[in-house]
Amino acid sequence: MTGGAKKKAGSTRPTPFSLGLPGREWVDERFAAIEAEARSRGTDLLDLPAFLLLAQVGASLQDLRPEDGESSPELFHTFGSFLFHAFHLLHGDPPGLLLDLEPGAARYLVEAHPTPEGWDTSLPARAGYLRLPVHLFWTRPAGESGPAEAIDGISWCMSTHGSSHASEAAGPPESAAGKAVEGAPPSHPERTAPKSGLSLLVITGVRADRPGFSVLPLPEVPMADVEAWLERRARPEGAGEDFQTTLPGGELGNLYSVETTGETLKLVARALGYAMTVPGAMSAATVPAPADAGAADAGPAHGGPADEGLTAATLRLVGTG
Repeated sequence: MTGGAKKKAGSTRPTPFSLGLPGREWVDERFAAIEAEARSRGTDLLDLPAFLLLAQVGASLQDLRPEDGESSPELFHTFGSFLFHAFHLLHGDPPGLLLDLEPGAARYLVEAHPTPEGWDTSLPARAGYLRLPVHLFWTRPAGESGPAEAIDGISWCMSTHGSSHASEAAGPPESAAGKAVEGAPPSHPERTAPKSGLSLLVITGVRADRPGFSVLPLPEVPMADVEAWLERRARPEGAGEDFQTTLPGGELGNLYSVETTGETLKLVARALGYAMTVPGAMSAATVPAPADAGAADAGPAHGGPADEGLTAATLRLVGTG
């Protein structure tokens, strides 16, 4: 198999970033204010901890936090990480890239253990959202005792936090395969040169029959380790093979479970490497902004930090409601 079939243009499947923000006007005003403050203070907007210290970020988070919701450092980090990714996806220059992973391509990436030939760890864009097939990948955001939720997608954003190369330009040299991701908007460079880190955000539980969704930020990871992500075993011995389903009856539908941070990294690395080295592997579009109506009541339902560590670390999300 050399690539997944493209999804039809004009998909109406919403993203969590179109559902979880109060509307286009809010996005335009708030994100412009964040950018202006960062410019006046000399803040690197790709540095997540520095981003969270901005006063305009704090004001924006007050709008997103449920009125009756509890307040804690963990929740601040979760909602802050969501806002960080939303900012770079919707307000970045260029804006973020929406990549749709088709079911056949997803199964190929899990079961064939592909190594992207010629991939130099460059990315399709500085920020983007890898949207997974509906109800194919599952995890338990609240821990082993909690209910399983389908993973809607994984957001990525380059990070300069802790980087000794933070001042390096992220220019548009040729991609590893010599071609851009097919279908990408013209504003996207063919390649955004990786800096030192990658911020990842797992989104689960996006459902039409309820508002909100679960947000799971992972610890920032170094791009220098990407080759290890592709092959390293993530689950502990005796816990089954990576991506093996843990859902009762899940094997009947050939479903996959993501139980560790390492599995998330492996899936992201394989998918992004695939997108960069196989022309036409995935459809690509700009991440859509929220509409001005109908999105105000939808937001992150609950959240919490991921366990530390990249290998055999159980993904956990602490529920608040």
